[in-house]
Amino acid sequence: QISTVIFAVSNATGFWMNFLKPGATDFACPFTEGFQVLGNVGVNSLITVAVGGFLCIMVTFLPYPRWALFNARDTAEDLIHSMPSLWKALAEFFVEPAPNSFSADKIHRRMARLAKTVTTLEDSIANSWYESFGSSRRHQVRRALNALNKMIHENYDRIYSTCNALTGTTEWSPLHAEMMQLLKPSLFATITEAEVLLQVCLRSSFDGQLTEVEAVAIQKMCDSLRRSEAKLTKTFRDARDQLTKGKDETTKNQECMDALLLEHMFALNFAGFVRLVLGFGEDVVQQRKDPTHFPQVTERPAFSSLWDRTVVLDPAHLNWVARACLSIFTGFAIGYFGFMDIFNKFDAS
Repeated sequence: QISTVIFAVSNATGFWMNFLKPGATDFACPFTEGFQVLGNVGVNSLITVAVGGFLCIMVTFLPYPRWALFNARDTAEDLIHSMPSLWKALAEFFVEPAPNSFSADKIHRRMARLAKTVTTLEDSIANSWYESFGSSRRHQVRRALNALNKMIHENYDRIYSTCNALTGTTEWSPLHAEMMQLLKPSLFATITEAEVLLQVCLRSSFDGQLTEVEAVAIQKMCDSLRRSEAKLTKTFRDARDQLTKGKDETTKNQECMDALLLEHMFALNFAGFVRLVLGFGEDVVQQRKDPTHFPQVTERPAFSSLWDRTVVLDPAHLNWVARACLSIFTGFAIGYFGFMDIFNKFDAS
């Protein structure tokens, strides 16, 4: 932050000049003649900085606290809506008679926002360790959010490859329109059920303790989604067999590879998305029976994480620090002791 650097330099310059010639502006160093705690410019400046820093921290608590764990929850809610919504946008793009460049551009922009949001969730989960205060419920929430984060990362890889394959195509195959019209009802119904299941799982985990009613509801929703996924798979196979009916096995396989390759790829990745959602829902239920079912969050080093050693110990940076320190202390020594007839003692010029 350049404004912070300017503020620090402007204050440091004034203190330096007062230190070289003390007493001129009610500034005196501790343990020297004329030093007083009350009324001293240096002490007043330190008190001002301390009070200002304290008020900046209090702003994050008033009128309501801004915890990293709350940010993680808000980000997770955004993600569990964005992920199924992106699959729905891809499905709507794929069922069109021909590829639409405007829809493809919107999908790419949403993919970029999704990638940035996923990174934010990971950072908030890691930083929320300081807010847990040893509370087991808060740590259970962090475990659930961490498991959701991993599931979203795996889904992101699937949706990224699907997006690139679909939006990079200039035209669909001759069998595409008929195939997707047969799949459309089951496909959109499955997307809706997956989104609802994710929302219920996440909100049920927000208090760190899953009730019996919530566990039963999630299990029923998992069973419903599993049936929908099985129905979609059967619809896909029936549609494929219907479109390739009356052909020998070799010709049928070749036509599937040539004319229905994108459809197979989309169905495979979407089925992977549904099964990951099902796995997360079942893990949430299992977490109620075994509090250690979700793996622990990999914590960052506490104090040493403030610095990146590869950057701090970089030879170029060390060289710059050595030259800067030599220049600063040389100038300080010249101003303090003077230099021949050019600079007098206690001269900050």
